[in-house]
Formats: sequence, C-alpha cells, structure tokens
Amino acid sequence: MSGRARFVAAVFVLTVLTLGGAFAAVYLAFNRLQERQLDQALITAARVEARMLSQQPSEAVALSNRPGPAANQVGPLATFAAVLDGAGAVVALSPTLAAAPSARGAENGRAFDLWIQNQHARCVWMDVEGRAGVRLFFAVPREDLDGDAAFLSRAMTVAFLVAVVWAAAIAYWIVRVFTNEQRRIAEVARRVADGDLTARISSRTRDRDMARFALDLDQMIERLALLVSSQQRFIAYAAHELRSPLTMLYGELSHALRRSRSAEEYRRAIEEALDATRSLKQLSEDLLALARVSEGASATSERVSLREVSDEAVASVLGEALARDVEIVTECGAHETMGHPRDIERLLRNLLENAVRHAPRGTSVRLRVREAEAMIELAVSDQGSGVSEEERERIFEPFYRSASEEKDGHAGAGLGLAIARDIARAHGGDVRVDVGEGGVGAVFTATIRSAAKS
Repeated sequence: MSGRARFVAAVFVLTVLTLGGAFAAVYLAFNRLQERQLDQALITAARVEARMLSQQPSEAVALSNRPGPAANQVGPLATFAAVLDGAGAVVALSPTLAAAPSARGAENGRAFDLWIQNQHARCVWMDVEGRAGVRLFFAVPREDLDGDAAFLSRAMTVAFLVAVVWAAAIAYWIVRVFTNEQRRIAEVARRVADGDLTARISSRTRDRDMARFALDLDQMIERLALLVSSQQRFIAYAAHELRSPLTMLYGELSHALRRSRSAEEYRRAIEEALDATRSLKQLSEDLLALARVSEGASATSERVSLREVSDEAVASVLGEALARDVEIVTECGAHETMGHPRDIERLLRNLLENAVRHAPRGTSVRLRVREAEAMIELAVSDQGSGVSEEERERIFEPFYRSASEEKDGHAGAGLGLAIARDIARAHGGDVRVDVGEGGVGAVFTATIRSAAKS
C-alpha cells in the first residue's frame, strides 16, 4: 500500500470512528431523554393513582378511570394497572390487563421495561400510603418511544453512511492536494535512481518547509550530476594521459625486440622506455595524491614548520630551475601550521614547478610566506605570460592544459594545480591566481590555517 493510500485509510478510519461515536452518543442521549420524559409522566400518574387508592375505603378498593399519561404530545396512553395486597393477591385489575405480574423484588417508584400481552411496556410499582403491603402496578405501552428510536436509528444510519462517503471523498481530495508535492519528489527520485540526472523538482508549493526541502534536493542532484560528470571526465582524461606513455613504452620495447641491435641502440631504447616509465610513475603518484587528498585520507595533523617544508619544496624543483636558468627567491619567517608536512610540501612544490615551467629564462620565481588574519598565505609569483581571466578557474580542473601549454610542450598531465587546491582546502584554505605586479606574470596564492587558528 502506498503512502498516500495509507494516509487516506488513516483519515477514513479516524472519520468513521469519530462520526460513529458522535452519532451513537446522539442516539443514546436522545433515547435516554425520551425515556426519562416518559418515566416522569408514568411515575407522576402512578403516584396520583396511588394517592386516590389510599383515600378509598379498605373494603372497596377500585382503580380509577383516569386517562394515562401523555407522551411525546400524542395524547393519553392506554394504561395497564393492578392492585395487590400484602399477600400478593390481586385486589383490582384494569380492563386492559389480563393478569398482574409478580411484585417480588420490585423496587418502589423505579421504572422498568416489561412485555405485557405481547406489548412492550414501561412499568412502575408504587406503594399505596396508609395501606400496609398494598402495592400498585402501573404501566403504559412504549410503542411510540420504540417507534421514535427506530426512526432515529434509520435516519442516523443513512446520515452516517452519507457522511462517511462524503468524508472519504473529501479526505482523498485533501490528501491528494497535500501529497502532490511528495509525489513529484518521489517521481524525481525514481528518475535520478534510474540514471536521469537532469530531473529536477522545481517546487511551486506555498509550503515553505516543503519548498526548501525540494530546493535542497535539487541542489543535491545538481552536485551529484557535477560529481558524476567530473568522475567521468577524470576517468577519460586519466585513460588518455596513461595511454601516451604506455604506447611509447610498448612501442620502444617491441621495436627493440624486433631484430638484433648494438649495445648502444639497446641502451637508447632502454633510456626511452625508462623516460616513459618515469612519466607513468609520476602520473600514478599524482593520481593517488589527488584521490587521497580529495577523500580526506591524510594522516593525523601535526605542527608543521613552513620554513622547513618550503626549503624541501625548493630543493625538489631546484634542478629544473637551474636547467631553465630560473632563480628561486624565498621569503619565509618562523610560521607554523597544523597539518600534514608531506601534503603542504607537495602543495608548495606543485606551485613552484608550475611557476618555473612558465617563467622565461633568466628571470626569477618568488615564494613569499606571510601570516594575515589567522591564515597563512603562500604566494608564488613568476614573470611569465600570466593566466587569462577566463582560464583562472579552469586551470584548477584535473587534466586541464591551456592552449599555450600545449603549444609550448610543457611537461605534466595537468594535475599539479588541482592537487594544490585540494590540499589547501583540506587545510581550511584555498588557492587563487591573480595578475603579477605591474601586470606581468601570475601570482598563485594558497591560504591555509595558521597554528594559532588550528
């Protein structure tokens, strides 16, 4: 059973119980009121008759010919009456009564029901004052009362059925209106589960909580779609980047084994295969680093000296800088942060490698570390061609390489800046790129938490 059907069933059952209880209460209250009115009239008439009997001579007891009590404004009712002495013998009977009932255990002045000569009657026993043991039996038929009860029962049954059908229809309509948004959300969820990441709720309800819930789901689906798209691009780019060195390695080894060669030729083939293997190793390390940092799988944080890790990062890229005739200048004080030394060293190394590769020969790359507003800024600047405004975000995407990099043949798979940004974000900061001083080159600034803020 669906949620909507259960909701309708719950409302229907609640309505049936409520209406049934209300109708039953009205039915019982009305019948009780009618019966009480009849009892009052019956007891009053019986008392009058008992008073008249008490005034008669003891040797001549007789019932009067007074009409019975009126009930429901339908006129006097026929009466059944009898007088019994102390021994229980019948002293007098009304013409309507063939035999007197037993008075054993009867309570004085308390009305009760009894079948008399196939008629349902309301009866009462009344003691006759001044006559020891003499009792008056007085009864009237309750046909009118029973008829009113039967009519009320039929009328209320019809009204109850109509009310239940109407309540069920209204409950279904109300539930349908109020659950329409939930139904749309469920449909979108099924479409997303089936792989349709273009499905959106776009709620138009006036319910602020439901509208907010729908908006949050749309944003979640948007992020999920972006994540899936990024993952697909990542796999495609990784496969493409792995294909080149693997193809080169396979080609060199196949070519070397095709025919006998000299030792020098074998050496050259092995060196080329080694270069391809080195590229594969670097690419695999970058991919593992990117996955580890993105998933937050780093080791426990510790206090890190930025002077020490910056020296290690500079030393790791110094060979490439010397080969390109690029000087590396550092400005770093005694700053510390809470983090992961290897990750922060990789962040600086990637930024420095990127700057060295884009710096013209004979120029310098500057690393400046300073603390500002409980954050530490790691700024790496070069004097290269800079980064265009439309590429300032795209260069941080995995495997992205600008047209100028493709043209100049810069090495790398385009993962360095993506890894640097993920490391910075894992340490409570980010990486941005700006134009260098005087509009020359580019400045990559990474921010991380300082030890005081951590």
